[in-house]
Amino acid sequence: MGRVQIDEATKLKRSIFAFGLTAWMMLICFGYYYKAVVCGSTHLMGLRSVCFTIVHGVDLNHWFETLIYVPVIWLALYQVHRIVFARSEAELANDPRHRMKSLVGSFAIAMWLYGAGIHITNLVEIWAREHNNVSSGTVYELVYFLDETFSHYFQFIAFFFAIGWFICHDRLGRTEGARFALFMGLAHGVERAVGTIEGSSAHLLLPLVAWIALACWWRLRRYQGRWRDAWSDYFFRYGVGFSLSAPLAQGLYYLLFGGFVQPSEMGSDAVWVFVFTLTYMVILASFFLILDARLKGQPAK
Repeated sequence: MGRVQIDEATKLKRSIFAFGLTAWMMLICFGYYYKAVVCGSTHLMGLRSVCFTIVHGVDLNHWFETLIYVPVIWLALYQVHRIVFARSEAELANDPRHRMKSLVGSFAIAMWLYGAGIHITNLVEIWAREHNNVSSGTVYELVYFLDETFSHYFQFIAFFFAIGWFICHDRLGRTEGARFALFMGLAHGVERAVGTIEGSSAHLLLPLVAWIALACWWRLRRYQGRWRDAWSDYFFRYGVGFSLSAPLAQGLYYLLFGGFVQPSEMGSDAVWVFVFTLTYMVILASFFLILDARLKGQPAK
């Protein structure tokens, strides 16, 4: 079977979509790095005012997370969903299965936003604990549970279900920007490995990775097992990068730091988490660049 010829207008449209997809995926993958880059580094330099100035009982870091980070990530997820499930109204009218897949993706994003909304109780919990010496009682324990347990589970599960859903159902042959997608998968993997530790939810990482790996397997099946074609694919590369990076990073973290110690509890030693993350990324990215040269294939036929 010969390769399908793609006209110039379609190539241009795909390039524009690839640029937009990569920009929104960068926000999804790197958005939470502000905690380490801005708050962590400035704190170690003694500039606590950048993230830890108290405004109405809560530090700027948590105000930023609530009022800016969550809306921006919601917008990014929505835009990626729009790109993945982009179809004309006429096409959608004749494809109820595609409409249902799009609806499931939208529901997952809505559930992540709902979980993030529950996490706003974090503001109440911080204010009560740090400024009113409240650390027990029925109401406090309920707020703490909603913030530190329920909302974390809800957010992680809904967020990565949406990402896995994109991997499963994006169109085949999206090869534009695939090399950078691999890098984003690697970087997102180490960020979530450390992020789940910081959120006291390290045990959640492996089920999330299993789901992303399963989504990659499903996408490989859509390529009829043609590894080289799949390896050229944008979301397949992202998923493989994430699936390998995240558990390896968490395992190394456990060995190097003597357990799943939260970076926020390390004080000045937290700088070594930054060093670990940077070194890990350089080594892993270099390895995959070499691997890419050997496995690089052609777009799907």
